[in-house]
Parts: sequence; C-alpha cells; structure tokens
Amino acid sequence: MEYTSVKSFPSIEVEFNNITANSSRLHGSECNRINRSFENYNFYDSCTKITEFMKYLKSNPDSDSISENCNYLNYKINTELRRLKKVSDENSEFYDKILRDYKNEGYDLNTICKKKYIGYINNDVFDKINDIRDIYIHYNKFKSYARTSSGTNCEDINKCIELYTKHKVTCDNVNNKNFCVALDYFKNEYQAYIGQIIRTCESAKVSLESYINIMVGSQGEGEGTGDDLYGEAAEEREEQATDPVDIQNNSQMGQSKSNITIASSTILYKEKIKIQLVCTMKLFDLIIILVFNSMIQEILNLICNIILQELPNEHMQKKYITQIY
Repeated sequence: MEYTSVKSFPSIEVEFNNITANSSRLHGSECNRINRSFENYNFYDSCTKITEFMKYLKSNPDSDSISENCNYLNYKINTELRRLKKVSDENSEFYDKILRDYKNEGYDLNTICKKKYIGYINNDVFDKINDIRDIYIHYNKFKSYARTSSGTNCEDINKCIELYTKHKVTCDNVNNKNFCVALDYFKNEYQAYIGQIIRTCESAKVSLESYINIMVGSQGEGEGTGDDLYGEAAEEREEQATDPVDIQNNSQMGQSKSNITIASSTILYKEKIKIQLVCTMKLFDLIIILVFNSMIQEILNLICNIILQELPNEHMQKKYITQIY
C-alpha cells in the first residue's frame, strides 16, 4: 500500500461521492446479480457506487490521478468488506470473491488499475491507513476553518497531533518505515503552517517530533535517486563516443570509407554531444528554478526551527512564531 497517497483520500472521497451521487438508479442488473451471490449481505447500494466509480476510472485510464484513485477504490472495497455483517476482518477470500463478481460483470479491477494498486488490506495496514486519512481530514478542516473564520478551532488540530504522536512506538519498528515516511510528510506540512496554527490555537504544539528511522546504508541502492536515468544517459553517451572509432575501423578493414566520411561523422558526433550538453544545461536550469522557490521556504523554516530550539520555554517560542509569521 502506498501510504503517501492516503493524504489525497479526503479529497478523492468528495470526488467519489459526486461521481456516484446518482448511482442508485444505475447498474441495477449487475448489482442485483452481485448482491444475490452474497446471500444475506446487503451490498447493493455500495455495489452501485463502486461500479459507477469503476466505470469512471475505466473511461479515464490515462488520468494523472489514476494511481491515487485506484488506491482509494481499493481502500473503499476493503472498507465495505469490513462493514458487511458476518464478514470476518481477515477474510481475504471474501475480497477475492468481490473482485471476481465484478470481473464477471465486465469490470476487471486488476486491469483498470494495473493490478499493483489492488489487493486485500490486512487489519494492521488498514488501521494505519485510517489514522493517516483521519489526520488529513482533521487537518483540512482546521485549515478551512482558519481561512474562513476569525475564531479558534483547536479540536481538529489537537486531534491531528493526538493521532500523530500515538505512532511514536510504531515507528520504532523499521518494518513500518513507509508508514512513518507518510507521517513525516504531515509533520513537514504542519511545521510549514505553524504560524497560522499558533495564531489560531495557542495550545497547539510548536513542533512535532520526526519518527523516521535513520538506517545506515538505506540509500546505498540508489532507490528513488534517479540513478537509473543517469545510468542510461551515461551508457548512451558511451555508445555515441565509440561511433567515430567504429567508423574508422570499418573504413580500415573494408577500405570503403574515406577520410572525408570519417571527418563528417566526427563533426556530426561532436554536434550531437554539443546539443546534448545544451539540452542538459537547460534542463538543469529549469530544475534549479523549480527547486529554488521551495528551498527558500525550507531554509526559512529550518532557521526558524533552529531559533525555536534555543528559546528557553514554549511561551517564548509561541511569541516568536506569532511575531515572524
């Protein structure tokens, strides 16, 4: 499960409800057949909504949000599985049956969602997903209230903090790293918004502790660093660098290539390298421009956090935050 995508679940849930608002009048024949296969379980209403959302995903396979939407739909199906009466929380066979019934009706979720986003979610992972989802539900409510009201709203932000801090022990286990990385994303958002948080709710925490486990050598394999991309580019340049030599060798062996051909090939090769260098430099310039703006905010937050650590008590910390934001 991609825990980081859970951040988008509250907004996708709104989209899901909008798309499926009239689903009760649709997909009656399919869902009657599916519902009958579950005997005494009342799955009809949920079936029409899930079917309508599948239809939407099926008609938009190239959407930029397909992975997040599929993750949400998979979570939704797992939620419905737990809602149905007499269904065990650990009943993965029941989940597989739901998918088979949908496939028989022309909605193969593994095909629509490219399989990797689909699967039974065990209880431990399901509970973690719910906690991240609830964190962002309360956080979004707090931000919305802060933008539209001059009053205070501590309940939602305090609930975020409560859900976050309860997982300190969870993150002592390195097997939960992906989950804790998703928590850390929230921590960074919280810190970036700390000025508004303290102005709206003075009792809120000034900072949240990071729970990410620092593992020696965790970056050694180059995962997520773009090494493969640069490796392919390096191989391409290496192959191109051998072109003039290959041409010259072929000329000497076959005596069918002239010096003019070799010189022309060398010039073309140099022009290719020149074009590649220019394109690479322009790409780096664009990356620098995009990164620079976010770096400024990160640096300011870092400086502020360093200063906050030097202040003797939380009262002075909050006073400092109120002055600078």
